[in-house]
Amino acid sequence: MGLFNFLHAKAHPSNVSVAELRPRGDSYVRIDGRDYALQAWTPSGFLIRPYNGGLVAGQLARVGFVVYEYHDREGALRIEDQVRIESIDEAGLRGRWWHLPERKKAELVQYFARKAAEQARN
Repeated sequence: MGLFNFLHAKAHPSNVSVAELRPRGDSYVRIDGRDYALQAWTPSGFLIRPYNGGLVAGQLARVGFVVYEYHDREGALRIEDQVRIESIDEAGLRGRWWHLPERKKAELVQYFARKAAEQARN
């Protein structure tokens, strides 16, 4: 299954991920004005931990997503859009992007591919 098929999959288990990346820098997700540490991410969503807020599984939420790796010449990836909350448990909050515009999907996929290649080299 290709990466674009992965993004458009209708019934993809939220606890299974293909090559989740763990950021190496100051990466976070902003929800309701609070920043939560980004633990792992893919082009389809992310995991933050710890989470202590008012969101519940199944809810839609507006978030600010920032991936910034130390000494990265490209700069940070910043996406502000909606996610569907997949789960909230001891592992943290897992969110999945909800109807991202094609431009943002392409930006996420390209950035993810570059970061995955970098991490594979190191």
